[in-house]
Amino acid sequence: MKLNTFYNDNYDPSDFIYTIHSVATLLMWIKFLYFLRIFRSTGYLVRTLTDVIYDMKVFLLILFIVYFGFGEAFLRLSEKSDPEAQFIMNYAYCWVYAFRLSVGDNATDTFNDTIQPLTLWILWVIAGILTNIVMLNLLISIISESFAKINEKSKEANY
Repeated sequence: MKLNTFYNDNYDPSDFIYTIHSVATLLMWIKFLYFLRIFRSTGYLVRTLTDVIYDMKVFLLILFIVYFGFGEAFLRLSEKSDPEAQFIMNYAYCWVYAFRLSVGDNATDTFNDTIQPLTLWILWVIAGILTNIVMLNLLISIISESFAKINEKSKEANY
């Protein structure tokens, strides 16, 4: 279908085709990464990556609960008197904002327009400390533990 756009000027694929193309391309590269397990130099790294991702499952659950908690708190403080201005998109935006805060996006332009700006600033600082410092260090310790287990297994396999 994608190749049809090159040969047929009248063909206009739907937007869903682009979504399928994007996901298929990502899966192709993941499969390529999977096949790198057969080589000694890359197999160790691929194994490390898969084990670390598996070990992070409980951490990710806790992290998403933290995101949802702070996202909900940000949403409640950003509500205005106009109920029509608040809709489902605001829920998603607040949760995404909690995630963006943890990766270093510090957009605080509209904080002073909220119901309680001081409370919002305090929550913002607490969320930044919790997600950036505490959770990041927890993630590093999980990765270190997984790496140590993999090294232990590789040493046992070599003996």
